[in-house]
Amino acid sequence: MRDNNVLILGAGFVCEGKYDKIAINGTASMTGSIESESLQINGVGKANGILTTDKAEINGTLSGTDIKARKIVIRGIADFSGNIEAENFDLNGNIKCSTINAEEIDIKLKGHANVNELVGSHITVKVKEPSFTFFNVQVKPSVLVVKLIEADEIYLEHTEADVVSGSRVQIGKGCRIGRVEYRENLKIANDAIVNQIVKE
Repeated sequence: MRDNNVLILGAGFVCEGKYDKIAINGTASMTGSIESESLQINGVGKANGILTTDKAEINGTLSGTDIKARKIVIRGIADFSGNIEAENFDLNGNIKCSTINAEEIDIKLKGHANVNELVGSHITVKVKEPSFTFFNVQVKPSVLVVKLIEADEIYLEHTEADVVSGSRVQIGKGCRIGRVEYRENLKIANDAIVNQIVKE
């Protein structure tokens, strides 16, 4: 059986359909619902339909509506109007979407991110401090703004959330939380702000 692979070098299009491997090195628009075994983007990808893949690896920017995958690794920017579903979601960069639903969510923030809901089993949000200053100009800190975070294990830094709900919860540096609901244990950093705490 012949492999149904797509390789784009430069600029191009990927039409609706089922593929084995999609590799984009440059810029590409993806139209309609697309299914693949793997999706790799080194550059810019734009999709107007649902993306379904086993593994997505993005080094650059990916925008679209919804994406479903077993594993998603993003080194750059993700901008989705809909939802992200995965078993493992790993982001080093910036994101905007409605919901991220994954067993393992690991976010390393670079910039201002906005998500309505984070739902999973283990959720980690961290911020890498800048290693230099530029003409003594104060850089606006990275922050994740989210309405709801729900998981068994939660560790947060530089997060502004309405509600955080979990079994074992750590509210780290730079956080501002409206309400924390926890079942087993809770730790709060000295500089974090939590308005309401509820032990369930």
